[in-house]
Amino acid sequence: MTDREHTLHSILTQKAAAEQLLADLIEAQKLARQSLPSESQRDLFAKVTGVSSIDNAIAMTRRSIQAYTRLLEEHANTQPSNRPVPSVL
Repeated sequence: MTDREHTLHSILTQKAAAEQLLADLIEAQKLARQSLPSESQRDLFAKVTGVSSIDNAIAMTRRSIQAYTRLLEEHANTQPSNRPVPSVL
């Protein structure tokens, strides 16, 4: 496996893991809202900042997925160089 292929594989693996994490976070958010219906029982972080910690985690995970997507697009638009690397001697 070339370095380029290894990089592509790594990006795809990490993006898939982030997508699974996002799905899990959304499910956890749904379950938390169902099991803690009263506002007073909800996330204390949200009371202070206005945004729940799980909402922050979901937003950060979405940004990570977007970054992986951009990396994949850049990777697809970049052709591997067949030029020899000049030696410094």
